[in-house]
Amino acid sequence: MTEEQFYQTFWHWSPEKNWPPNSTTHIKDIKPSDKLNLTITQTSFPASLQKELVSVWCEKLPQLQEVKYLWFTSRVNQEMFDAACEMQSLEGLYIKWSVIKDIGKIANLKNIKRLHIGSSTKIEDVNPLADLVNLQVLELINLQRIQDYSVIGNLTELRELAITGDVWAPKHLKLNLYDRLEL
Repeated sequence: MTEEQFYQTFWHWSPEKNWPPNSTTHIKDIKPSDKLNLTITQTSFPASLQKELVSVWCEKLPQLQEVKYLWFTSRVNQEMFDAACEMQSLEGLYIKWSVIKDIGKIANLKNIKRLHIGSSTKIEDVNPLADLVNLQVLELINLQRIQDYSVIGNLTELRELAITGDVWAPKHLKLNLYDRLEL
């Protein structure tokens, strides 16, 4: 990939284009938009307030039907991920990093086209990705427990794929993409 191609990838940070939008922490600060960038963990707030923020946002997220693109720019827990998976209009989900173990609820995202799951070393299975038949962009970063990515071969709409990992712990991965290669 050339440097120019890198800057054309879907999730590439472009502040001059308001991509992603400024981060929001409190629900009262939401502005009507189809894009939402949340920072609700890893803040300077006491742990009890952060826990309350997570709970309030988890209740609110499924109600935000106008939001098509959601960024989590701080650590995501299972509860936050599951709440995002209830957002029926979501077309893009960006997770900077997480402590998610189970991505099974991702199958609820019938409209999802773009997915970035940043460093998520606890995810144990990527087979639920098979249900994302409209997925065009997939980026999986440092999913240390995963070795079999063959399910990705079934994602026929996929146009961009990135699988990266830990440089200090190289692995042999199983991919099933040969049938889709055009020579």
